[in-house]
Amino acid sequence: MAIYRPPRPRWPLAIGAAATGLVIGLLTGLAIGNEEPSAAEGVSVMRTELAASAGSMEVASIEYEESISGGSVTEQSEYEATLVAINSSRMRFAKMEPLLESFAPDLVTQINDLYDEIATSVRQKVDPEELSPMFEELISLLKGDF
Repeated sequence: MAIYRPPRPRWPLAIGAAATGLVIGLLTGLAIGNEEPSAAEGVSVMRTELAASAGSMEVASIEYEESISGGSVTEQSEYEATLVAINSSRMRFAKMEPLLESFAPDLVTQINDLYDEIATSVRQKVDPEELSPMFEELISLLKGDF
């Protein structure tokens, strides 16, 4: 007997790939350009990268909710996708951390603390409903909605 699993939407991956490509293109353009980037361009790049980081955390939140039930992993592939998305988000944030640290050190500390709490909670397989507010808070901070 075959079990039919409807295909999952691939739009989060497509959006993440498009945002990553855009950021890489912008950074490459800035690196090979003849002029020094303006402060406004730097802030624009930082916002784009932080938005991509927030997008990865949104994916992580969705994948985590689909992968955990009753304190155990029910869907291994979704659980692994959660870990990959969190790592991707954190790496994107780390690229912008020095710039953000220069004018908002408390925000950087708060974001790093949330990354740590979320990563620990995911490893402990905390109930998704309990973890959801932390995901939402981190996403909001990365988007600049504070």
